[in-house]
Amino acid sequence: MKKDNIYFIILILIVLIYKIYKYLHTGAILYNSDTVSYFYPSNIFNSEVNPFRMVVFPTILAFLNPGNIAGLGENVLLFNYCCSFFSVLLFYLLLRKTVHQHWLVLLFSLFFMQWEVINRFNAMILPETFCVFLSVLLGFIFVVMIKDNSHIARLILPILIGIAVFTKPTFILLFVVYLFFVLYSMNKSNYKKQLLGIVMLILVTSCLWLFKVANHSKFGYNGITMVSLNNDLANICLSGSYKNDVDKELVSMIDSTLGRGFYVSVFYLNNFCIDYYKKNANRFPGITRPTDDMLFVINIIDTKNISFSRLEAFTQRCKQKGIYWKFIITKMLDILIEYRYMVLVIMIIMMIGIRFSKLCTPSSPILFLFPILTFTAMATVSIGGIYDWERLLIYIYPYFIIMSALLIDFFLYRGNIWLFNKNGKTTNKQTN
Repeated sequence: MKKDNIYFIILILIVLIYKIYKYLHTGAILYNSDTVSYFYPSNIFNSEVNPFRMVVFPTILAFLNPGNIAGLGENVLLFNYCCSFFSVLLFYLLLRKTVHQHWLVLLFSLFFMQWEVINRFNAMILPETFCVFLSVLLGFIFVVMIKDNSHIARLILPILIGIAVFTKPTFILLFVVYLFFVLYSMNKSNYKKQLLGIVMLILVTSCLWLFKVANHSKFGYNGITMVSLNNDLANICLSGSYKNDVDKELVSMIDSTLGRGFYVSVFYLNNFCIDYYKKNANRFPGITRPTDDMLFVINIIDTKNISFSRLEAFTQRCKQKGIYWKFIITKMLDILIEYRYMVLVIMIIMMIGIRFSKLCTPSSPILFLFPILTFTAMATVSIGGIYDWERLLIYIYPYFIIMSALLIDFFLYRGNIWLFNKNGKTTNKQTN
């Protein structure tokens, strides 16, 4: 048996023991109002559409739901720890394909295994743990496609990205990333196979279009999920771009409620959320005490439901103002002020710099991959998200560790080659 396979078997045993231990010592599983909002499984073929959530996680919860909150918590906890276990194994295999030093692969895999920032979501009835698993899986298949020029990976990736988007819409820009790398590697000898991947991409995006059509047909909302409308309204309220709008009634509603929190204003404007939340809460399994944020949502007074065409027209007018984009840019800078994301941006700049330096072989698209994946996620969250950065960006945290490993590996492995080469050139031992 090869030494690498022995290491992998040892890692499997370590991860298995660690995850079983953590599973057995996890306290009560947590839930909140977002959890409740997932309890409306979507089936666009039967006109059952959840306007706030995509189809994958509500379907998983429907499968795991035994009809009571205690049983649901146990089932979700087991599901999350299974996802967490396989995430570590995939993470190890991904690093093994990109990092030369095996001790680095083991070290960073073990760090990823026990990183509490990610692991704390294992004890929550939320899709974040599953999203981390999808993120690592997508990274692994991307590397296989790029490094091994795998035709199968090229066809599988659009499907996996589609599953990820149908779990969390923030994955949607991965379609653009996939298209970039397909076009980047296209040449006369393989363009037919590359075109098949693009055809698969078109088919998957068509499914998203069908979901949008179903949403519009049932609710009159022209979007993938209504969460994006709520986020736009929140950003409009916080930026002040709503002031002096021609729709004075909506302006008055914001002015009269904003002092109690911008979410109050959002739910007054889009009061359909309150109606739909209560409907979802009735589907929540078992009788359980509402959390504080659940009570906050329930206790917002019902008002008349404003048409979505009116709300969309209002948001589009407000988003065209300079003050709105000034606020968005400021919010982007707010992310960078947090040290972990500042370090992340520095890593992105370093990896791109290395990619174009003489220390790197010309055919190193993998050095582009993780900076691009990370940057697209941060840009998406900056424009559409509302301040809960850690939860919104949790699925790119594995890329944080991967880029750290790649940079250390570069300076230890390639840097030494360069330092001891009189001509200052790298050797053909570099494979990325």
